[in-house]
Amino acid sequence: NQQEVMLEQMKQAKDEEIEDMVKAANDLASLFKELSVLVIEQGTVLDRIDYNVETALMNTKKGRKHLVKAKEY
Repeated sequence: NQQEVMLEQMKQAKDEEIEDMVKAANDLASLFKELSVLVIEQGTVLDRIDYNVETALMNTKKGRKHLVKAKEY
């Protein structure tokens, strides 16, 4: 009987450990999902910055051409 009680306690302890491990794995999965969202958002911001830099470069080149023409007059 005492052995059965000890075995039951050990079983419960193992069950609790497994539940803790499952919870930790789920928490980790949640963190990775959040990280994924942040990476995607940052990628979008970088794409916008890249687009704006390209646009600024084109506009600067056009402005320079206009200035060169204006200087000729």
